[in-house]
Amino acid sequence: MRSLESAPLEADAAGLAIFACLGSVGGNKIDIARIREEGHAIGPSPLPGRTMIAAPIWYGSAVAGSIALLAKDGPTRRATTRARYVTSVMDTAAAMSGHLTRSGTRRAS
Repeated sequence: MRSLESAPLEADAAGLAIFACLGSVGGNKIDIARIREEGHAIGPSPLPGRTMIAAPIWYGSAVAGSIALLAKDGPTRRATTRARYVTSVMDTAAAMSGHLTRSGTRRAS
């Protein structure tokens, strides 16, 4: 957890999706409450002309990472296309989270 807290998670949407799941963090200018509420983050990508859409992946009750889609800027400006991309990313993250949680290592009793 400390490694995640010191990582530059504010750099892109993939990191923000994780950052929003880490609990309350003070002094940030980013509206992580909105990201947490919506369940995804949208922002610029490291590639020019692309927008990053990301959602967290969960391992049980702990955030394990995120999944991101790099979409061309033009289509993401259309609300219907953006909504379709967000839904696809969130559905994929949910499926991966379910798989991780179900197939995770067995805990000693």
